[in-house]
Amino acid sequence: GAVQMASDDLAKVKAQKHVLIVLSDGASQNDTASLADATAAAKAAGATVYAVSIGGNETALSQLRQLTGPTGGETISAADTSTLDAAYQKIADNLGSTFTFTYSSLAEKGSKINLVVTAPGMGVGTTSLTAPGTAGSSSSLVTWCT
Repeated sequence: GAVQMASDDLAKVKAQKHVLIVLSDGASQNDTASLADATAAAKAAGATVYAVSIGGNETALSQLRQLTGPTGGETISAADTSTLDAAYQKIADNLGSTFTFTYSSLAEKGSKINLVVTAPGMGVGTTSLTAPGTAGSSSSLVTWCT
């Protein structure tokens, strides 16, 4: 329920990037939304979900990965509360190394665009799309950047 409500709230906010960070002990009791509902809401909001699991078992971690994976996020396991700082730092490092590229083209509607992005010290990011493209449509570039 909480992930779905937060995602619904994020969907109302005009922002180039939506990020949702979930802290979980792995127990979902009396939840009003299913895992599928929460994932669908996050995806509809365009939110990247990161989850920190405190002492979660493999079942809990698997469920969290089902939430974070489809949104391009990550599930991080923290053994206990003393390792939370390291878990949050990992998320901060990930978010701090993410870049957004905007490309404006004069290509005619319906034509194919093959886009290649390079940066010193990093690999090559490539994607193909049909004009007009939409912001955030390329998971290959996002993967390259993170």
